Amino acid sequence: MILAGDAGASKTELAVFEKQDTGLNKICFEIFKSKEYESLESMVYEFVRKNKLNLEKACIGIPAPVIDGKAKATNINWDIDAEKISKIAGINNLKIVNDLEALSAYVIKMPEDKFFAVYNGKDKRELCNKAILAPGTGLGQAALIFNGKKYITLTTEGGHTDFAPVNEIEIEMLKYLLKKYDHVSYEKVASGIGLLSIYDFLIESGFGKSDDSIEQRFLIEDKAKVITDEAVNNFNPVCKKALDIFISVLGRQTGNMVLNYNAVSGVYIGGGIPIKIPEMFKGKIFLKSYLDKGKLGYMPEAAPVYLINDISAGTFGAAVIASGM
Repeated sequence: MILAGDAGASKTELAVFEKQDTGLNKICFEIFKSKEYESLESMVYEFVRKNKLNLEKACIGIPAPVIDGKAKATNINWDIDAEKISKIAGINNLKIVNDLEALSAYVIKMPEDKFFAVYNGKDKRELCNKAILAPGTGLGQAALIFNGKKYITLTTEGGHTDFAPVNEIEIEMLKYLLKKYDHVSYEKVASGIGLLSIYDFLIESGFGKSDDSIEQRFLIEDKAKVITDEAVNNFNPVCKKALDIFISVLGRQTGNMVLNYNAVSGVYIGGGIPIKIPEMFKGKIFLKSYLDKGKLGYMPEAAPVYLINDISAGTFGAAVIASGM
């Protein structure tokens, strides 16, 4: 049996898979609230002990660069060590990988019913490079480089590159964010964390007014979820403006990925946010930002954009890596 996981700052999924002739079969799984645990080791130990598991292999994707089996998670205070987790879980063959490496493994293997196009592209090329974005709590990025025979995963920390504003309101937003952070990256805007910052900027800078009913929801619900719901379902003007800015910046970074990696076989968008608001990715705001690359606009114009329709994609990808499929 194989233990696989997708660890995030907000939630972590752990699952057990069995390798069969037809592929990987998920036997059991559990979703944890990450911030309720002082470490990933304690979470894994609880899961293994509760389910009385006898495990042969394991792989867990984590939101950070991995060096020699160790990592410091980006948006949660976890120091992660594969050796420690291995001893606690009683698994000799355990590895940790960047969460986008796990998601990339999923993209290579995923069935066609697990993704759909939000932009078809005008000249998609098979067996060329692909790019992957995952806006959740943070902004994960990776590329699949085709070497003529197979795809090689290139994990990156591109979400932490410098944010570049392109219009007056984004310039004002950057000034606002520079008062809060020493460094303003794309992740500070195009992620769950970023959506909160955009909303706060609009309120505090006078571009919108707070609503008492929304403030009450903030007290008991996830703030990013409230902003999204109010924008899409209740048409609250400041929430809608915040979501529009978020989508515009994410569309621009999606186009950047095509240019950065010559990803003419397409861009695949995962993470916890996009699948909840697919219509926003099919809309004019995202598409305009995606295509707006000046004289090289023909590159994103050619490349399709897909949304991954599987909330357990990272966990399955980790299982693929552990199994050696």
